[in-house]
Amino acid sequence: MNLQKVNLGIAPAGTDGDPVRAAFVKANANVDVLAAQVHLQITYIPDQDFVLDVSYIGKRIGLNMSAQRTVSLPLARSVPGDSVILLWNINNPVTTGLQGNDGTEVSQINRGDWVLYCSDGDAYWHVIQRGKNLWNETVGGALVVAGNADVGGTFTAGRAATLNGGATINGGATINGAVNINGQTLFAEGTAALPSISFVNDGAPDTGIYHISDGVFGISCNTIPVVKYSPNSVAYFVRPTFVGKVPWDTGNLANPATTDTAQGFSGIKTFIGSGLQYNTAPLAINNASVNPPTIGFANSTNGAVLRYNSLSTPAFETLNTVASAYINIICGTLTQVSDIDLKTDVAQVREVMPLLRTKRIVNYRIKGTAYEGGEPSELHVGVLAQEWQGDFPELVIETATEIDEDGDFIARQYDEQGVEVFGPNGKPKSRKALGFNYANASAVALAGLLEVDAVVAAMQERMANLESSLAAALAKDAT
Repeated sequence: MNLQKVNLGIAPAGTDGDPVRAAFVKANANVDVLAAQVHLQITYIPDQDFVLDVSYIGKRIGLNMSAQRTVSLPLARSVPGDSVILLWNINNPVTTGLQGNDGTEVSQINRGDWVLYCSDGDAYWHVIQRGKNLWNETVGGALVVAGNADVGGTFTAGRAATLNGGATINGGATINGAVNINGQTLFAEGTAALPSISFVNDGAPDTGIYHISDGVFGISCNTIPVVKYSPNSVAYFVRPTFVGKVPWDTGNLANPATTDTAQGFSGIKTFIGSGLQYNTAPLAINNASVNPPTIGFANSTNGAVLRYNSLSTPAFETLNTVASAYINIICGTLTQVSDIDLKTDVAQVREVMPLLRTKRIVNYRIKGTAYEGGEPSELHVGVLAQEWQGDFPELVIETATEIDEDGDFIARQYDEQGVEVFGPNGKPKSRKALGFNYANASAVALAGLLEVDAVVAAMQERMANLESSLAAALAKDAT
C-alpha cells in the first residue's frame, strides 16, 4: 500500500529506466492506493441491516435508515492495512457491526454524525476522524468529564443519579427556583432558624423538614420532631411504626433474636403451632456458602452435624463437627417403608449364593481414630463397599463426603461470596466416599438363606426317598 515512483533512468535517453508498461503498472498501483485512502464518492446503501464488502473501501457510505439498523464493516484482515471507509448518518441511529473478532472504538453513529474507520489489516478498525452533530448529542455509554461541566440550559436526568463517591461542593450552591425530582418539588428555606430543606408533594409546606445544625440531623413532620441523629446517638421523639405496626425492641421482647449474629437464649423457649419456620418449612437452615446444607449440634467440648446429601441417592449423613469422620446413630429401632403398593418393577432376586461366596466379612477400625492416644479404637465388623459394587450395585451408594487417595476427608472452604477457596497446591484430587446399605443387604442374606433352605429341603427329600428304598430292599431280602 505504498506509492511507487517510475524509474526514469539516466538522462537524456533514460534507456535504463522502467519500460512503458512497467511505468503504467506502477501508476495504476498508485491509483489503487489512493482510491483506498481518499473519499472519492458517496454511496447510499439500502434501508436494511447491511454487510459491507471490500468494494466499499475508500468510499463515503451514506446512511439514511427509517429505523435503527446495523451496518457491518468488512473483516479487517480482508483488506490491506490503512484501508478506510467513511460512514455518514443523516437519519436514525446506526450500529456499527463487526465480523470475526474485530474491534473498534465507536460502535454507534447517531443522526448527523460521521466516522472515518481505518483497518489495521489484522483485527481492528481504528477511528481516525469523527464528526458530531453540533446541537444534539447522545452518549450511548459512560460519559467521563475530567474537568468542569457547565450546563447552560436545563439538565434532565432520565434515570436515577448514583454517586459512587463523595460529592464535594467547594463553593456555595444557590438554588433560585424549585427543583423537581420525579414530579416532587424540593426547595431550600434560607430564612429558617436552622438550615433546612423542605419537601412538598401536595402543595402544603412543611410536609417534611430536614434540619442540619452542629452535627445533628433532625427529621420533622408537620413541624413535630420525630427523630434526631447526632454523631453518636439516635433519638426518637415519637413511637415509630412501619406499615401500621410497632417494631420490636428490648421494651417488648425480653430476649430478642437476631438474624445476623450469634444469639444466646436465656431460659427455655417454647414454639407453639407449627414451631420455628423458614419459608413455611418446619425447620430449615439455608446458607448459600455451605453445600451440602447442614445443621449442627455442639457444646464447648464436642459436636456433630446432620447434613443432606442430594446426590443420585438422596440421604441424611451424620458427621463430626469438622466433617472429617462419620459418627454413629443410636436408637431403639429403624423402620424402612416397604409397602408393596409403593413399589414397582418388582422382580425376585435369585442365585445369590454363588455371589455371596466371593464376599468377605471383615473386622476393621476407622481411619483417623484408629489409635487415638496410643490406644486402639472401637473394632467394627462389616463389608468393603467396592467388593459388593459389581454384583450388588443397589447396595452401594455415593456419599457427599470427598476423600483423597489416602482416604483422608477433604474439607471445603468458601469465601463470603460462596466461591470455593483452595490452598497453594490448587484444587485437590478427590472422589466421593462409598457407603453400604446394610439394612437392604439383609434382604440379600435372606435370599441366600432361602436358597440354602431349598437345597437342604431337596436333600432331605432325597435322603428320605433313599431310606425308604433301602428299607424296602432289606425287607425283600429278609423274606
